[in-house]
Amino acid sequence: MKKYITILLLLFLLSGCVSIRNEADYNEVANNIIKTNSHLYNRTSTGYKYYLPQGVNLISDSEFNQKLVVNNTYMYLYVDIVSYYYKTNNDYPLICENCYYYTYLDNNSINGYLRITKDDKLYFVEAEYNYAKIQTYTDIENLNKIVSYSLSILSSIDYNDHVIDKLINNNYFSSIEKTYSLIKPDNSNINILEILEEYNKYEEDYQYELPDEKSINNLND
Repeated sequence: MKKYITILLLLFLLSGCVSIRNEADYNEVANNIIKTNSHLYNRTSTGYKYYLPQGVNLISDSEFNQKLVVNNTYMYLYVDIVSYYYKTNNDYPLICENCYYYTYLDNNSINGYLRITKDDKLYFVEAEYNYAKIQTYTDIENLNKIVSYSLSILSSIDYNDHVIDKLINNNYFSSIEKTYSLIKPDNSNINILEILEEYNKYEEDYQYELPDEKSINNLND
C-alpha cells in the first residue's frame, strides 16, 4: 500500500498538484526517487550513462557538463567522475535555516542534498547526489516538476568503472585542466550557472581536442 501511495504522490508532484510546502509528502517522494533504480538509460557520455525522463531534452554534451531543457527552463548537469573515482565523502548540512526548502538525501553510502532558495520571483534549485549536481532557475508553477526531474536524473547515473579507471590513470584530464578546473561538488554556494558562463567565454578562445569514437571504444577494451 505504501508503494502505491508513493507512486501517486510522485505523479501528483510531476503534475504540480502537490505543494512544495507539504514537507512530509515531499520528503517521502524525494527519498523514494533516489532509492528507486529502474536501470533505464537513454544517454551515454564519457565514463557514465544516465536516463532523461520524457519531456527533458539534451541541448549540449561537453562530456562532464550537460545542458538540458524542460520547456523553456534550462538545467545544468555536472558529473564529477574524479570524486566518484576517489569516493570523496562530503559532509553536507542536515538543515538550512534560510532556504525556501532543504532536505538531506541519504541512500546507503550515497548522500547529497536538495536545496531551494527564492530569488525574487524565481526559485534557484540545486540538487547534489551520486557525485553529480544539477542547478537551474524556475518559476513556482514548474518547481515541483523540475525538482522531480533533477532527482530522477541524478539517481539514474551509472558510472563505468573500467572507462573511468583508464581516464584517470592515463592522465586524460591533464590537457583539459589547462583550460578549466573540474568543479568539485561541496556544500558551499558555488553557482555552476555562473561558472559555466565564464567557461564558455574562455572556450571560444581555446578549443581542446575531445576523444573521437575510436578512442572511446579503446577505453572499453
